[in-house]
Amino acid sequence: MPGDFSRSVLDAAMNPRVSVLMPVYNGEKYVRSAIESILSQTFRDFELLVMDDGSKDGTAAILKSMSDPRLRVMTQSRNVGLINVLNTGIQAARGEYIARMDADDISLPTRLEVEVAFADSHPEVGICGSALKRFGDGREAVISPLCEHDDIVCALLFGSQLYHPTVIMRKAVLVRHALKYEESHYAAEDYGLWVEASQWCRLANVPEVLLHYRMHETQVGSLKAKEQLATANRIRQRLLVAFKPDLTADELEVHNIIASQNKPELKAKRLQARGWLRQLRQINDETHMYPEPAFSRCIAKRELWVYNQTRSPIQRKVRRIIGRVLTFRQR
Repeated sequence: MPGDFSRSVLDAAMNPRVSVLMPVYNGEKYVRSAIESILSQTFRDFELLVMDDGSKDGTAAILKSMSDPRLRVMTQSRNVGLINVLNTGIQAARGEYIARMDADDISLPTRLEVEVAFADSHPEVGICGSALKRFGDGREAVISPLCEHDDIVCALLFGSQLYHPTVIMRKAVLVRHALKYEESHYAAEDYGLWVEASQWCRLANVPEVLLHYRMHETQVGSLKAKEQLATANRIRQRLLVAFKPDLTADELEVHNIIASQNKPELKAKRLQARGWLRQLRQINDETHMYPEPAFSRCIAKRELWVYNQTRSPIQRKVRRIIGRVLTFRQR
């Protein structure tokens, strides 16, 4: 059920093209820079809907100190959790598009401009994300997603394929098909939503980096890692049962080891993992449930990962020698 949010800032334009939805809970450390990154967008026709979920730190004071006609702050008197906040935000959003934003990340200045242009030119796409750059833990890296719908849908069998704080969604698609974040998908609510939405619309990613994703100890992915994995496993199980109705517990275990890239457990299950991936390919050859050649690409990627993680020391040494020889010949 929606929380008892009350509006604390006067509304900006009544019909913005984009509603940027930013939940925050005890986010005083980073929320100002996150908000400023949205208010500095080159695309100007938006409202920024900040949902304060009963913060007990200095978040409320920071939000009160910021003034912009596009900023809407809705305050919850008690903490009701991210899923309730997100669903309340979807209902309150007035834009044609809903863009997600986390209170500890940084959107690059052209993010909304690029995403709106893509959505406008691809009306069949209901949800679109982008590449991102992780920072904050001393290991900066660009994370590039799959971009085409068929590739994304096939890879959903293994996990989420859109980075939640990068996405822009058509509100009409969410409303028409009663799509929302589900309590049963706690800690992996985005993955659950992508799976449900893929039945009704196309999914996509823009290959361009449009967001800097901050890594820190208090983010949801760190605090809720066990819950996130458990929920993702349940979502994968539902997809697998639809794909293979006689799915066994051993097959599910092996699939989740591959999907979560659990290297220690993979070593003991390497033969089963290779056999399972071959079996998935055979099932799709018979059922045609997933599009080809996207499904074969998806399986081949996992087969390569399993092989690389389970090579013997001798195989690794031979591979290094071959690599050196090839490099020498190219000189």
